[in-house]
Amino acid sequence: MTDTDERSPRYANDLRQQAPPVVVAIDDDTTFLLATGKALASADMVCHTATTGEAGLQLIREYKPDIVLLDILLNGEDGFDICREIRHTWSQEELPVIMITVMEDVEPIKKAYESGANDFLTKPLHWPHLPYRIWQVLRTNRDIAERKKVELALRKSHELLSLFIRDSPIYTYIKEVTSTKSRVLEASDNFRQMIGIPGSEMVGKTMEELYPAEMAKKFSAEDWAVASAGKVLELAEEFNGRSYTTVKFPIIQGEKNLLAGFTTDISERKKAEEALLKSERFLREAQAAGGVGCFSLDVNFGIWESSATFDDIFGIGPDYPRDMVGWLELISADVRETHQQQMLELVQGIGQFNMEFRIQRGKDSQERWVSGQGSLEFDSQGQTTRLVGTMLDITERKLAEAEILQLNQYLEQRVKERTAQLEFANKEMEAFSYSVSHDLRAPLRSIDGFSQVLLEDYSNQVDEAGKEYLTRIRQGAHRMGRLIDDLLKLSKTSRSELTLSNCDLSLLCCRAANDLALANPEHRIKVFIQPAMLVQADHHLIQVAIENLLGNAWKFTSKSEDPKVEVGETVSPEGGRIFFIRDNGAGFDMAFAGKLFNAFQRLHPVTEFEGTGIGLAIVQRIIHRHGGRIWAEAEPGKGATFFFTIPAMGQS
Repeated sequence: MTDTDERSPRYANDLRQQAPPVVVAIDDDTTFLLATGKALASADMVCHTATTGEAGLQLIREYKPDIVLLDILLNGEDGFDICREIRHTWSQEELPVIMITVMEDVEPIKKAYESGANDFLTKPLHWPHLPYRIWQVLRTNRDIAERKKVELALRKSHELLSLFIRDSPIYTYIKEVTSTKSRVLEASDNFRQMIGIPGSEMVGKTMEELYPAEMAKKFSAEDWAVASAGKVLELAEEFNGRSYTTVKFPIIQGEKNLLAGFTTDISERKKAEEALLKSERFLREAQAAGGVGCFSLDVNFGIWESSATFDDIFGIGPDYPRDMVGWLELISADVRETHQQQMLELVQGIGQFNMEFRIQRGKDSQERWVSGQGSLEFDSQGQTTRLVGTMLDITERKLAEAEILQLNQYLEQRVKERTAQLEFANKEMEAFSYSVSHDLRAPLRSIDGFSQVLLEDYSNQVDEAGKEYLTRIRQGAHRMGRLIDDLLKLSKTSRSELTLSNCDLSLLCCRAANDLALANPEHRIKVFIQPAMLVQADHHLIQVAIENLLGNAWKFTSKSEDPKVEVGETVSPEGGRIFFIRDNGAGFDMAFAGKLFNAFQRLHPVTEFEGTGIGLAIVQRIIHRHGGRIWAEAEPGKGATFFFTIPAMGQS
């Protein structure tokens, strides 16, 4: 560049609008420095001068000039070294340097630029043009700085865009599009999840290089349609078993057509939506199958919504007015006011929506019963906003309840009548028992007494056959007396009131066995009784049952060589308690077990084992009155085992 330039005034005019430039001039020629200061002052520039490099650097640090004029050859100093030192601290844009010399060789100029100079002047200078040269360098330097600033901003913007695209959580890309090709310029790295390679490796590749042929053709056609028409394209796609939504839109149209796109993996959302739809469909079907209708009532505006099943229950269509007037119109007239008051209290937070009421269907005015249940929703201030609930048609249940109530009343009347009949029968039974106890015993005593008198006082007049007959008469009278006693016992076990208490079956069995042993000292028998068999039972009745069962065991082992009786307890498969009394006596044939507990039924002849046939009937009645059951297992000649249960109190 020469020391004169016809364009300099244009740049100077542009720069004069700014603050006056500050110049530091470094030269060992004081005459040159004075001339420089004068030339710059005429152009309203501020000039500070120094005759050494160190002094010049000090001025630069002190005044922070806009530009430096530096002589190549200073007294004992190298101007190139000083320029390099300046560049060590300030860049060419921050502080431009114009180097000055008297040499016209190319080599000094080359060294000047290598050391960091912005421009080069040779002496002697054309002083009027010096300010314009300075302005030209400043303007050029400013243009370079601004261009670099713009380039830096563009680079940062591109880096930011690349970073945004690369790390985007959704699939993001920019493509350059032609009518035949679609090429990736930027892409997010999460494409690795979709097609197996990151976005950084997709850059520069066409669709044909990334996707199967048919898919690449489809993508390229879609991209060109977006870029050429300048319209946004939204579409749903399926790829490798996953679901996606894509939005493509043009960003540059002209010589270059660029588009951007966002693709979102909606597979999980789609599954969730499908599951929700399935759940809602299942709920609707379940509600329809169960006859349950749903509703939602906005308590502030009185507007409500309802399900199809609700509409079926109330007999309304889609055009029915769904406001409070319409709601109350569906309530039976005689309970409408009460229902309205209940709804008002509910909205005020008093009570709960859990009620049964009558409705009048909208279509046919048919009266039905419904059961309503619901819950309130509240806003952040605790104010009621909505009532959400269900309705169930309970008309059939109400009719059934009314029928059951009528039936119960009828049954109660029948029970009263049967109770009166039972009381009458019990009174007759008591009268019969009294008659048996008193009226029948007197003739028996007379028969027995007179037969005994004949045997004792007239024995000389009665032959042996007569005595045998009289003895049989007395035995029959005694047996008839025992039969009457047993009948009275059987009657008493049916009529007496149960008084439950803690009973020790083991202790009752021990006492009964002792009494039997004392009454039959000639019958030696081994008895085994399991201890601590505790039950809840009527003490007197259970004692009668134990005495009868053990009495039978005593009686039917009377002809055994080594008689044994065992009393114990076991557990049923269901976990219940089972008591048993086992003997090794005469036993019986199980073919006749069905007659075992009937009154007057005997499985052995009276000549073999005495008895009236009433004892086991008494035992069965006692066990049944306790809610238990009794049964037997036996084999002729090998003994019998009687099992019975006594449920815990409250069970039957």
